[in-house]
Amino acid sequence: MSDLASLGLVIVALTLAECAWWVRHGAVVLRAPWYVGRGALATLSSSLGNERGAFAFMNPLPPFGRAYVLEPWPFSISEEGVVNVRSFSFAHEHRPAGRPVVVAWDAVETLARDDASVLVNGAPFATCASKHHAEAARRALQAMKDAKPKDRARVLEEIIEAHLDPEQVSARTREHRSAGVSSLIGAFGLFVALFGALPVEVAQRGLERWQWLVTILYAWVALVAVATWTVHRVLYGKRAERLGASRGERVAQLVMMVLAPYTALRATDKVGRNLLAGCHPIAAALALADTRAGRDAVLRALRDVQSPRPLVLDDGARAIEASFRARLAKVAKKKAEGRGVEVSSLADPPPLRAGQLAWCPRCRTPYRQASGTCADCQVPLSSTT
Repeated sequence: MSDLASLGLVIVALTLAECAWWVRHGAVVLRAPWYVGRGALATLSSSLGNERGAFAFMNPLPPFGRAYVLEPWPFSISEEGVVNVRSFSFAHEHRPAGRPVVVAWDAVETLARDDASVLVNGAPFATCASKHHAEAARRALQAMKDAKPKDRARVLEEIIEAHLDPEQVSARTREHRSAGVSSLIGAFGLFVALFGALPVEVAQRGLERWQWLVTILYAWVALVAVATWTVHRVLYGKRAERLGASRGERVAQLVMMVLAPYTALRATDKVGRNLLAGCHPIAAALALADTRAGRDAVLRALRDVQSPRPLVLDDGARAIEASFRARLAKVAKKKAEGRGVEVSSLADPPPLRAGQLAWCPRCRTPYRQASGTCADCQVPLSSTT
């Protein structure tokens, strides 16, 4: 194999590597095509990962599309305090759990963010998918801390309502779709140049006109860079503080494009990745609820809220988690019913064959035994008897 062929294979491998996102467990990826506002929720790889996170894979070919990371709060909130226990997981995703820490609101002196971690009284309390998600989480805790004790129930309801708001998901993704057209066009042109025109030219004439090849390549990179800068400023400029975005983030992305032109192919994804920070995966499922896939996603999410994967918790932590999950389920069901989802079907059994007497209320896997727990979810089985 020639040196040029080896270089081409390296570029292909690096480009494919850019399509793999490392995401913390508990998060869900919303993948949407470039031309519509709808999309599909995707969980992380069940095999390519470790106890901290796993890979989610993006479309490697034009027109690429858009992708977003959604994450439920990495804690559960009640009127009395907060515990660093996540109250939700989606599909095969497990609930990330470390040592449960319960903090009463009266004991919270300071709230801060250190990169992707939320700090309570200067100590790490919860880790999020990114600094954007951590900032959104910190603001939710700050609202509860600042509220008067008599107002905390109302503030908590408002926080959950905003966390589950499908209109917020629709508005942000619609804005991204509109603003990101130019960067997607630039990425498409760069893909054609990088994997079409340039290889043909090199195969025919070698590198005798390498100056022109580099000029063409970086002309497309420059177009993507300018478009990405504009899109980032449009999407994050007015809410940079709230979403944890910064000018330095835009600069770092442009520098990477100059040093590694293939990274410009995923520029639209990178801008949108954290755009839905603060939105619950159920909010995305609700935003998609007028399609069959969206309705199914809502029901899967609601089944987890009703029958979550169990965790070993003490009484104080369990009470806060259960209270928060009950509030979450109430709001989610109300919003689902408002979008035409038949919430009453949650209790319906899956299709059972002869000899199958029970099923998992979370994943709906049928079982032959009439009692016990689901092998995957560890949830007590529901039975026909």
